[in-house]
Amino acid sequence: MKEEPKGIKEYLDYCFEKYYRPLLEKYSFQITDQQISGMGALYSFQNDRLKLTIVNDMTSV
Repeated sequence: MKEEPKGIKEYLDYCFEKYYRPLLEKYSFQITDQQISGMGALYSFQNDRLKLTIVNDMTSV
């Protein structure tokens, strides 16, 4: 298994790719916005029926 990255941005990207992207792609969601700041990230997605935002917040870890 690939080693987890050490930096915050790299870790957030790693988590997104591992846990969120496969499910979102399964239901035809496309990323519309991505904001990474400090210890967190917002990922906005949309398909033909829904819009959603995923918050990945590292401040409570």
